[in-house]
Amino acid sequence: MSNLYWSIYKNLENELLSLTNQIHFDDKQLCVYSTKLIDLILRASVEIESISKDIYVNEGGNINVVDKNGNQRTLYFDTDCLDFLDKKWNICDKEISIIATNTYFIDKTNITFQPLKNSNKRGKNIWKTAYQAIKHNREKNLSKASLKNCIYAIGALYILNLYYTDKIFSQNDKLNNFDSKFFTPSCNYVSVELPSGKIIGDYSKCIFLEVHSNEIFNQAVIELEKENKASIEYLLKSNEFNAFISKNPNYNVKDKNLLAIAQDVGGI
Repeated sequence: MSNLYWSIYKNLENELLSLTNQIHFDDKQLCVYSTKLIDLILRASVEIESISKDIYVNEGGNINVVDKNGNQRTLYFDTDCLDFLDKKWNICDKEISIIATNTYFIDKTNITFQPLKNSNKRGKNIWKTAYQAIKHNREKNLSKASLKNCIYAIGALYILNLYYTDKIFSQNDKLNNFDSKFFTPSCNYVSVELPSGKIIGDYSKCIFLEVHSNEIFNQAVIELEKENKASIEYLLKSNEFNAFISKNPNYNVKDKNLLAIAQDVGGI
């Protein structure tokens, strides 16, 4: 799927990068606010509204939403679309990190964060609250147009662009940091239980998972089975096993794996 939103995101990211030459991006400066940051937050948020609805529709979300009285109402980008995506992908938990070289954050929470956290709820997300406030009264709420809210809003748009593109990257593609000079997504290598193929671990914060191809995985299963078979044969010929059998002449190794036999012979 071609991403019609990506060029707009890149323009916003480039403007944010340009600000690193005018503002010292460190922990103390996150409360800095300006009319330029108002502009970036508003533009990023408008894009978020639109792209979240497009992803919602693409993923089969119901466009004929109704109110409590059964009357058709407007589709909301947050409580409808982002909530739907959160139920599908845990999108509100997804993490990104700042990789821009001209930034000087020390606090880890300012480097790695979840910009869509609680974005599916009213009044719970920092950039979304700022967006609504400055949209309705800019003069009164100028201070909400902070550097932190701007970074979070553009970061949220970055995540949604990755999901909208719906691309699988090869290992070599990862070297480009997913086409961003400011952010990188949270990624992790998938731990798999062999030979069952069961996925082990909590990957709710990860946007991308690194997995082996089916060919490599199947070969790993074959090699593991060979290794287990050889280990079982070695164990069955050992003095320890023969001593165990002499005490348990009716012991049956059929349908038992290496670990079960070893525990029977030597205990846990």
